[in-house]
Amino acid sequence: MKPSEKLFDVINVGSLMGTSRRIEKALQARGRVRYVTTVFPTPVSSAREDPQEGVTRLIAMIEERVVDIRVKFGEPRVKLVGLSNGSCQALVAAMQTNFRDILSVMSIEGPLHPDVQVAPPPYSPLAACTKHYARRPELMRQVYDYLLINRMMHRVTILRGSAHDDVVPLEAQVFPGDFHGRLVTFPEAIDHDDGGIKAQLFSKGSAKHLFWSDAKMAMACAEIESGGIE
Repeated sequence: MKPSEKLFDVINVGSLMGTSRRIEKALQARGRVRYVTTVFPTPVSSAREDPQEGVTRLIAMIEERVVDIRVKFGEPRVKLVGLSNGSCQALVAAMQTNFRDILSVMSIEGPLHPDVQVAPPPYSPLAACTKHYARRPELMRQVYDYLLINRMMHRVTILRGSAHDDVVPLEAQVFPGDFHGRLVTFPEAIDHDDGGIKAQLFSKGSAKHLFWSDAKMAMACAEIESGGIE
């Protein structure tokens, strides 16, 4: 990293009822971002609420982290990263604040397409999040229209998979129509699970979504660290 290059501040939005900080830990180990933290706007106790409540919490969480960044480093350079349904929450929060203090949003295997059905895997704890799944198409249509009308698509990066995914179908991981942001596909060679014995408890398509190879994590981190918005 050259001294003249600016480092980014990363706020990582966990998926529904998520507890993993894998991306945060990987970015910390690489040492190529200035600040990184993970937030969980929808804990298990809030699974059945309307998704707007989680978005409202997320906006407050972003504001708190931005204050922290200003105190430590000065002007914030925030990339909002969302994994799976965290992508939807990140995009809605960016829309509702008109990207206030947010340089860009990155969706990683998120259920973005409003016309593609996305449902929780059978017997998954995510089945409790019925309101989130029911309102997702409406909210993603609002986000898509907002990005299109306000010419903000260039501030969105989409990382999509290439292998079959039981949690978020591949066709759901992109917006409808023309997308004018950055679109990156994980190569099939690295887009597989690496969960060992744990992954055997899930279907192959679910394990792929939940457990990443080291190469897949490295590629995701490299995309998060890279420039694009100045």
